[in-house]
Amino acid sequence: MITGDNFFVVSNGSENFFTRDGSFYVDGAGNLAMTSTGYNVMGWGVDETTGNIKQDTVTALRIMSAANMTYPPEATTQQIFPVFWMRTIRM
Repeated sequence: MITGDNFFVVSNGSENFFTRDGSFYVDGAGNLAMTSTGYNVMGWGVDETTGNIKQDTVTALRIMSAANMTYPPEATTQQIFPVFWMRTIRM
């Protein structure tokens, strides 16, 4: 449950709005959206180089899941198999 005096930023695609309505669902594109309107819940991204929050632009919050985390196939070029030899010493 989300409580407090804060607001969520949501967008209808052309305008941003503030709301206290915290009822969300994940839409068909994997974005977090408001249950009542379908507006995307927005958030600030992170600069992948510096790790700093990008405070100039908000983007739709995408929920990571197995369904939307796909990568193009890439052929294997190397394989490394560690081998450990054990030597038995008899006394």
